[in-house]
Amino acid sequence: MPKDALFTFSPSDYAIYTSVLGTAMPTSVPASGTANPGTGWYDCGLLSDAGVSEAHNYNENKIYDLAGSLVRIVRNQEERPWTFECLQYDAIVAGLKYPGTTVATTGATAEVQTVTISGTPTGGTFTLSMAGFPNPAAFAYNVPTATMQTALQNTWDLNVTVTGTAGTSYVVTFPASEGNVTQMTTTSALTGGSSPTSSVATTTPGVTGVNTRQVGPGLARNLRQFCIDLIDGTTSAIRVLIANGEAEWTGTVSYSGSAAKIDQFTLQPFKDANGLYYTILDNAAGQGLTFA
Repeated sequence: MPKDALFTFSPSDYAIYTSVLGTAMPTSVPASGTANPGTGWYDCGLLSDAGVSEAHNYNENKIYDLAGSLVRIVRNQEERPWTFECLQYDAIVAGLKYPGTTVATTGATAEVQTVTISGTPTGGTFTLSMAGFPNPAAFAYNVPTATMQTALQNTWDLNVTVTGTAGTSYVVTFPASEGNVTQMTTTSALTGGSSPTSSVATTTPGVTGVNTRQVGPGLARNLRQFCIDLIDGTTSAIRVLIANGEAEWTGTVSYSGSAAKIDQFTLQPFKDANGLYYTILDNAAGQGLTFA
């Protein structure tokens, strides 16, 4: 077997993303450091040093002949659950932990950031990015504000608004519910004019409000899609796509590093319309074998 077909993963090389049912599934494995599956997918955040564990559970019924020899094993009631532990508590983790609840935010202030195009460019592009979110495609030097707004909304799944003057300044207003957000960064490939460049400044810092989540009795279902990424730190990767699953909160556990209480989940895949629990993408060499 080629040596590059051997994958070894450490806990820091795991990531779990979730999305609503029907979101477009990725079709390729992630490159190292760029694992986000794309529009509509949300990162479950840092995981504990236990990483992600997969199990295969089923019942067996052993059949013997009259001489007492084993002739067949009938297996049924199969499950393929995954277990993971979230170190962070944020909107994504809370949504998995308390399905069916609605959050009301009070006292929040919307953040406003301004993108400035200087040097009067006549061509080229510039990019915008924000930590923890997929990168939108590069924008033309004079991209209309409405076009930028649509691109940011579709890529970040945030209801941002963009106003200003095309080719000069773009005022990006984030939803108040996001509170204080990370400042965007920009890179410039602008041409023409006089030393054209792009820059970003926070003109109104956001204020994080108070979230009220009322948790009542009940066993609400939380069917979602999930993507589990395993990256060995170079270019080898495995991506597990669960089109129909539910992450069930099983309680809090003590983190071995600091004794902090963290949330533990069991992710149960359910069969999809094609009868599959999940689909596995990988870039391991030397594959192609079939096991019945």
